[in-house]
Amino acid sequence: MRRRRAAAWRMATVAATIVAASPAAGFDLPEPVSGWRAEVGTRAFFSGGRYQKSLYGRYLNSRLTYGGTRAVTGEVFGRLDMPGGVFVKGYAGFGSHTGGTLIDEDFPPGFTPYSRTVGEMRNGRIDYASLDVGGTVWQSGANRLGLFVGVHRFFEKYHAYGCRQTATSSMCVPTTPLSHLDMSQTARWTVLRVGAVADLAITDRLKVTLDAAFLPYAHLDAFDNHWNRPEINPTAEVGHGIGTQLEASLAYRLTDHLSLGAGGRFWYYQTAKAKARFGPPDPPERVWSERWGLFVQVSYRTAF
Repeated sequence: MRRRRAAAWRMATVAATIVAASPAAGFDLPEPVSGWRAEVGTRAFFSGGRYQKSLYGRYLNSRLTYGGTRAVTGEVFGRLDMPGGVFVKGYAGFGSHTGGTLIDEDFPPGFTPYSRTVGEMRNGRIDYASLDVGGTVWQSGANRLGLFVGVHRFFEKYHAYGCRQTATSSMCVPTTPLSHLDMSQTARWTVLRVGAVADLAITDRLKVTLDAAFLPYAHLDAFDNHWNRPEINPTAEVGHGIGTQLEASLAYRLTDHLSLGAGGRFWYYQTAKAKARFGPPDPPERVWSERWGLFVQVSYRTAF
């Protein structure tokens, strides 16, 4: 019995020595000789959003709200880390939205009595892309912090069908059927991003990534279609403002190379310095655009 216990103890000691001598299966890949690493992946992004604009700004004359714009987009993303801590990252997405409601309001004294009409949204789309260049300023194992600058493009297009009056105005009386295209909105945002990205290893297989960007310059290039108002169809809208973009994700490492993850994001763009090109004088506009939602992703990483 004593001999068996002694043999078992020796085997346990040898096994513990081997495990201690083996490298830990951390979230980070072994350091490549060249210093180059890459991660690529794909996402499905499920989002909601709102696009709103007010004519004459705070002296409110008319307001259009494209709300409840539920969208589904497919997305590709990637990050390339180079020697010296320099990195390039980005993503691109393409998709369509599945619904929403347009609320069109006109206010006294410019329009009397107050009017509020409702339309049904469908057949729209959203496309977007970002590209950032930055550098890692701190790293400890799989934990790291980087700063970056970049550009982002966001395209959104909405169509509203039908027109139903919900106030006391005579506009859209009788009700326009839902088969009739009443209004459309197209907007392109081109923005400058300045921000930080952090990777935090929770365990050897679980990682949190946080990405936050301030948008010090957001340029809006848009046009409005009032399909039943040929005298103002189309109306160009241009302006610039600011915004912010926030993103957080949680990834689980299945193998040294393959990970599954999920996360959420919030985008906000606004300009109080837009102009509606009706012809001189061009009235001022305030424009907001928001998008928020959740995504799931799969990614592959390698060192070379």
